Amino acid sequence: MRALMLHLVFALSIVFAAEDITVTASVDKTTAFLGDVITLTVTVQGRKLPSVSAPRFPATNDWSLRGTSSSTSTSIQIINGKMTSSKTIDYIYFIIPQRTGKLVIPSMEVLVGGKKYRTKPITVNILSGGAKPRQPKKGGPSARQPARQPQSAEQDVFIGVDANKKSAYQGEQITVYFTLYSRLDLVNLSYKKDAEFKNAWVETIFEATRLQPRVVTIGGKRYYAFPIKTVAAFPLMPGYVTVEPMELKCVVQYPPRSFFDFGRRAEIIARSKPLKIKVLSLPEAGKPDGFTGAVGKFSFSLKADRDTLSVGDALGITVRVSGAGNIETITLPQPQFPQDFEVFDKKEKVTKDVKGEQVIGTKTAEYVVVPHSEGEFIIPPVEFSYFNPRTRKYVKLSSDSIRIVVGPGKGVSVVGPVGRSRIVAVGGDIEFIKPDALRLTVGRLSLPNGLRALWFIPIEILAILGVYAYRLRYERMLKDIKRIKASRAFKEAQRKLSGVRRAKDAAQALSAIYDAIFQFIAAKLGIEAGAVIFDEAAAKLMEKGVPEETIEGLRDALDKIHSSRFAPAGEHCDVVELSEKVREYLKTIDETFGRT
Repeated sequence: MRALMLHLVFALSIVFAAEDITVTASVDKTTAFLGDVITLTVTVQGRKLPSVSAPRFPATNDWSLRGTSSSTSTSIQIINGKMTSSKTIDYIYFIIPQRTGKLVIPSMEVLVGGKKYRTKPITVNILSGGAKPRQPKKGGPSARQPARQPQSAEQDVFIGVDANKKSAYQGEQITVYFTLYSRLDLVNLSYKKDAEFKNAWVETIFEATRLQPRVVTIGGKRYYAFPIKTVAAFPLMPGYVTVEPMELKCVVQYPPRSFFDFGRRAEIIARSKPLKIKVLSLPEAGKPDGFTGAVGKFSFSLKADRDTLSVGDALGITVRVSGAGNIETITLPQPQFPQDFEVFDKKEKVTKDVKGEQVIGTKTAEYVVVPHSEGEFIIPPVEFSYFNPRTRKYVKLSSDSIRIVVGPGKGVSVVGPVGRSRIVAVGGDIEFIKPDALRLTVGRLSLPNGLRALWFIPIEILAILGVYAYRLRYERMLKDIKRIKASRAFKEAQRKLSGVRRAKDAAQALSAIYDAIFQFIAAKLGIEAGAVIFDEAAAKLMEKGVPEETIEGLRDALDKIHSSRFAPAGEHCDVVELSEKVREYLKTIDETFGRT
């Protein structure tokens, strides 16, 4: 036995003296669908492998890297008493295509013993929809299923959940962290059940698209820690916020147990523990009148788009709250408009972002009002209050008042009632009639009481003129409102399209693109969005000089939206690419209208 071991060592030393290294790249499929996970394997093989540096997956807009893994194996052959060995290292990348078409996985550089090796590029055909590729039959070489979860799985792989505070006020942000801890190599990872939050409004701050581990020690054992998700939770009422467990399906690689064992794969369900955070009531002491529940730190303003205008012109008034907190649930205060101001439109919008780990945002209410009489008017200050959980105090903010000067309207001015002291001119001449005549005869027509019988005629004329003047002002006002909406149409469409990247799912993103198209067209043509029929709108756009290819591009975009809405999950079109195309089409229409 000892002689055999010496013989093996001697043979190994002879074989390792030779160097025969190959570096190749392969994928598990060359045709896939948008959203599929493709496994890319870079294999380094040789009889003698010195130090090997793991290749980096090159940054590209065509692919998204979702995870990595690696494995090492050794092959030994003994033929006629002579032993040869070969070592293989597999670097595994889980990548997802970001668009359809023929996508190229770039060449990757591997450093082996200080010498550079490069893989060949690989072309993968990515489809947008249709039947899924045929899966291997059960029992085939690629149908190997992971082993069942071992008894010690909960110690090897688990999810840690933690919050930045143990108690919080109603409405105050609580930041919850989910981290995956593993002592084993991860091959694949997917959600089985996401965490559920009870008694809380939830905003996702971070969700991992690739695994970035750090090494930690827990209970004297070494783990790899992978941040998975960070969530901002805003308690809705006093009591407790309860975080139900998250479950992840993990495929792991167990290390070999002997020289001839290459290890094994197993599927493990990693779970987090339930978490409870106490929620405190907001204090009653110092609570301002009109407090509506805003918690955080905010700024507040009331502004007009101009301070001088004419009777019948449209005026834009904006109420804005900005800051850190749950901006979605804030109730904006209502301005008090003068009695002679008519409110025709109100539109609310919310923008959100994350700064550090704090949810910030802005909520605005935009009003379109029209003054009906001239003069100087004051829109009084508006108050907004919130609770600051850091200082544990209420804060009351007050806007500045707005002074508006309204001049005479263009065209017909307001006609009021005419008294006896006023003279009404009809035509170019004035006929003087004896004021004390009791009887007036015109041909066969006889009027008792003379001219006094015609007292109602001036009032009727004035009433007709008043109605006519109001009608002119109303039509001018509608044109002014439509002009404002048309001028803001592209800006509003851009705002809607920019929300596509933040959409929770493809269906929500497609709905935003659809609304952006029809609301933009409606504003430009001066009609209601719900009344837009695309074929009729297309004809009107062509009359305005909009290029035919732009209209056809919009038509194709709408066809993609309709087909993707009813497609199976994972087979939607690339919503980001579609939104960018729609943005260009709408920009062309906006520029065309600007030239006419």
